[in-house]
Order: sequence, then structure tokens, then C-alpha cells
Amino acid sequence: MGSYGKDCGNHCSSHCRSMTCNPITGSCLQGCTPGYLDSFCNKACDKGTYGINCSKNCSQNCFDKCDNVDGSCTLSSGCSEYSDCSEKAPIVSNDEYSTPDAYITALSISLVINFSLVVVIVILLRLLYKRKQEKRSSDYIASSEISPPSQDSDNDVHQYQELNMSNDSSYQNLSLRDRL
Repeated sequence: MGSYGKDCGNHCSSHCRSMTCNPITGSCLQGCTPGYLDSFCNKACDKGTYGINCSKNCSQNCFDKCDNVDGSCTLSSGCSEYSDCSEKAPIVSNDEYSTPDAYITALSISLVINFSLVVVIVILLRLLYKRKQEKRSSDYIASSEISPPSQDSDNDVHQYQELNMSNDSSYQNLSLRDRL
């Protein structure tokens, strides 16, 4: 066991890794064993945490707190009805779902799917429009078909009639009459 201070009269904390500490101050040189903090490794993890540097969270199955070293539910705090207090708490990590990469990937996939749907809808609308135009065009051609012209015959009635006007009532004659 390591020691420190005047005449090495003090012992290093039993929670110092490798039981080594600064020979003058007694601070742990290689950090603390799991479950302890501080430069002298004399402070246990806060309630709800455990492990090296108290970096892990206790299971949600533990009611009050868990063991500061290994994360198992302590018998005094109790466990939820679905867990065994002798079991070590499962390590719950949300790291794989909380990264921005997962959100970016999901957003990218969503955008690709939405864009594809828009393209398909536009193509279908264009096809429907073309079919409608073709139908209108064929209906127009069918309704406006002209029967072939018939052969001229002497019995045909002329569409125009000649106007028989006497020379007396022509425009020029009328204007001269008014002057006289």
C-alpha cells in the first residue's frame, strides 16, 4: 500500500488505481477505481451513476440508487417488480440514436421518397393530359368531316341572286336629283 506525507506517515486512498499517490499531497496519480471521484478518490459516485469516473447511469429498474462500482441495484433501494435486484443494471445507451447522422439519414430518405412520389404524379398527370388532348382532337376531326363535293349539274340552284336595279335609282342618280 502506498504512502505519502511527512515520513510517509499517511496511506494512499484504497480507491487509487494501483494504490499509487503523490508522495507529498496524496492525490491519486493514475486516477480512481470504478465508483469513485475526486483527486484523492475519496468521494463515491453521485446517486444514479456508477463506474469509472462515474460516467454510467444506473438502470431505470433501480428505485433509489445503484451500487457505485458495478451499477447493480442496491437491496436497500429496491428494484422494480420486473427486475432481479441481484442482477447488474443493464447499460442503456442512446448514443446510436441521438447522433445527427441518424436524423440526417432519415431526412434524406424521406426527401428521396417524397421527390419520387412527386415525379410519378407529374408523369401520370402529363399522360392523362395527352390522352385527353388526343381524344379532343379525334372528336373534332370526326365532327368536322366534310362530305365530298357533289358534281355540278344544270339543276343546281345558285346561291347568289342578282340584283336587278334600274339605272334611275342608282346612287349617282339619286345624288343628282337632290341637287336639282
